Amino acid sequence: MVPNNTYVDNYESQFEIVTSTTRISAILGLFKDLPSTLTIILQDTNTRYTGMLLDIVPDKKIVTLSLQNSARVREALHKEREVTISAKFIGTEASFSSTFNEVLKDKGEFNFAFPRQLKYFQRRAEHRVPLSSATAATVALIDNDGNRYSGQVRDLSATGMRIQLEESNLPDLSNTPSISTCTIKLPDNPEIPCQLKICYTKIKPRIGCCTLGVSFLDLGHNHLRLIERFIAGVERKALRQAYTRR
Repeated sequence: MVPNNTYVDNYESQFEIVTSTTRISAILGLFKDLPSTLTIILQDTNTRYTGMLLDIVPDKKIVTLSLQNSARVREALHKEREVTISAKFIGTEASFSSTFNEVLKDKGEFNFAFPRQLKYFQRRAEHRVPLSSATAATVALIDNDGNRYSGQVRDLSATGMRIQLEESNLPDLSNTPSISTCTIKLPDNPEIPCQLKICYTKIKPRIGCCTLGVSFLDLGHNHLRLIERFIAGVERKALRQAYTRR
């Protein structure tokens, strides 16, 4: 992974408290897929540890983390100990309170309670919504060498998106500055052609997976409106689901 990250000028801060289990899972999924480090703070002593998010299981009400200095963490944690877990990545921050449940033996992995609510902060030019695979938003790409790829849109805004490619033989796209041909396929919408600037890449060669963070280079007004309406529809659906669970 090459840290070819771009930062947004003229951004606005957007903060919300998320209570929908579906949206919490989707937001935490961003930090699971992206190269981001989590900070775990013991609330009574303010002791800090760092780690990575490994798994999110809302049905079992747990999140699984891999923590550095796992031996020291095991000594510090005990059942039901309260912690604050936070993560940051390129203008996006999330944090939530949780309690320690159990350590998974000989793995350096720890289970914590799934959060009831999550503080979500975006420092971006445009609001970005996470998308699950069930949303069926896809892309088809042709790189500058003529290679073709297909993937899923994992989050989307009016200025860019995060794409997950799953191919058996992925090239290293970390030194590729742009994608000349991209077609976005959003459910119940016409296809959206565009060109992309690659802002970052994360490659997992063992499982044939590559994550791209991209910004739009030549998105026309009509296509921008399609994306904005689609984002608004996703948000309305999430709000309705949250309301029906009450």
